Amino acid sequence: MNKNNTLPSRLGKSKRERDNKIFYYSILLLPILQFAVFYIYKNFEMIRMAFVKAEVAVENGIVYVKESFALFANFEKGIQFLTGHSYLLTNSLINFSLVTIPCSFLALIFSFYIYKKYFLSGAFRIVLFIPQIVPALIFSLLYRYLVTDGYIALTGANMGLLDNMDTIFPTILFFAFWHGFGLNVLLYTNAMSAINESIVEAAQLDRVNVLQEFIYITFPMIFSTAKSLWIVAISGIITDQLGIHALVGLSMSGRYQTLGYAIFHISSDLIRTPYDGTYMNMYELSAFGVFLTLILTPTVAIVKKLLDKYGPSVD
Repeated sequence: MNKNNTLPSRLGKSKRERDNKIFYYSILLLPILQFAVFYIYKNFEMIRMAFVKAEVAVENGIVYVKESFALFANFEKGIQFLTGHSYLLTNSLINFSLVTIPCSFLALIFSFYIYKKYFLSGAFRIVLFIPQIVPALIFSLLYRYLVTDGYIALTGANMGLLDNMDTIFPTILFFAFWHGFGLNVLLYTNAMSAINESIVEAAQLDRVNVLQEFIYITFPMIFSTAKSLWIVAISGIITDQLGIHALVGLSMSGRYQTLGYAIFHISSDLIRTPYDGTYMNMYELSAFGVFLTLILTPTVAIVKKLLDKYGPSVD
């Protein structure tokens, strides 16, 4: 009797386990496939193209692209492009120095203010989160309208802030700051909200003031989040476009372009005039990407090691 009763339950349990495995592997398949195609295959192809040059050949009346081994010729082209357009790296470093770093540290302070639920913290939360609630393209179009047509209507000026070469770069930097500031605050406040309240209450019983609470409790507890954001920010030095394409399109003046925007501009293969007729093809651009990766990877590793060694500990 017991055996007959347990047999259906075993069969049901086996079926549930099988269904659970099918569901698990089905859900897991998509990210694995995406990783294999867009990371492994893409980077493998980029590395291969970095050491290959292409020439147009004609055989039996058929035009085709002939590839041959190029050694370091593509890398030389990439280095020549970077040295000839040094303002690209300069603008990227200006963005990192004047936008990314201040944005991160100010976001920490505002996040703590919101976390402590001080005066108007709810209003600050709404204002700062708007860029994250509204889709990025819509937000950039709204910002573009405010600093062009809105600015002209308000001040009576002849041109908007994005049309004036003297104001276009600061205007774009402010857009990057505002957009990135809200994202940082969102991540920091979420991390702070996960702090165990009993730890804070125990510190308050020991008469810890607000500054001490931030330095010795809050910041160490969210340091892993801050560290991740800082590492991503360093990685973004060579890829950050500052929203230039959304605000200006492909007509941004060369002297105000960033390295990330220039790479996107070249790879889009739409306009080459901002580079005075000098551009990189996809093989040279691949070598340029490998070259930047070889510089950035050890930099990120060193920064991570330093943060792990000298960063605050929850102990």
